Amino acid sequence: MSVVYKYLVLIVLIAAAAICTLSLNRIPQDPAYHHFADNGSFLGIPNFWNVVSNFPFLIIGLTGIFFVFQKGNQKVFGQTQDRLIWNCVFAGIALVGIGSAYYHVSPSNKTLVWDRLPMTLVFMSFAAALISERINARSGLIFLVVLNALGIFSVWYWWYTEMINAGDLRVYGFVQFAPMIILPAILLLFRKGPALFPDLAWVFLLYVAAKFAEKYDASIYKSLGFLSGHTIKHLAASAAVFFMLMILVRRKKACGNSNS
Repeated sequence: MSVVYKYLVLIVLIAAAAICTLSLNRIPQDPAYHHFADNGSFLGIPNFWNVVSNFPFLIIGLTGIFFVFQKGNQKVFGQTQDRLIWNCVFAGIALVGIGSAYYHVSPSNKTLVWDRLPMTLVFMSFAAALISERINARSGLIFLVVLNALGIFSVWYWWYTEMINAGDLRVYGFVQFAPMIILPAILLLFRKGPALFPDLAWVFLLYVAAKFAEKYDASIYKSLGFLSGHTIKHLAASAAVFFMLMILVRRKKACGNSNS
């Protein structure tokens, strides 16, 4: 398949995802979203487990930032801009830990903004990293800026529409779920680049598991009696971003083996 056809396939996929999203009716934020099954307090912290289960995001994010800038890890990144892009990924992960904890202390649309903004930073920066490594390294920074601008806009648009009583999550939904279709297509179409498997497969599988646990928050809490679906969501999602870090760790090992 020629490069032109590969780009055409991607354009068609992106257009189809956008059209499907816009064809949906307006999706307001369900007020019941803020009512979690486990709302128990401990040590003076409301919604204790939903708050503290965000701690792994902070640890993994800070570890990733340290890894990116650690002396001797330059060979892990094909281009200089890739280090910046991956640093944005891990900065976003660390901020998810802070923003999500802040939201769960006092769940509301107002605090949910600070939960969703760093998540878009992770989604869009990770997409930019894969695009830079697989498609066009020169445009990596452009994609980083454009995609993150889209992510920020999606949260702002949702918040603005909620403020005027016309809540609409469609753009944010596109930012969150479209990469689940587009990124695998990029990996299939553009085979050149550093190794990503099996860690990337774990990223996708654990993310799906996290969304499943989120949806069945109350049912899981009722079945287990001590751990809610939303807490499990945080743990599964933090495991997913751990495998983002493992992508780079395995590259470092491969670079070391190639030099030995």
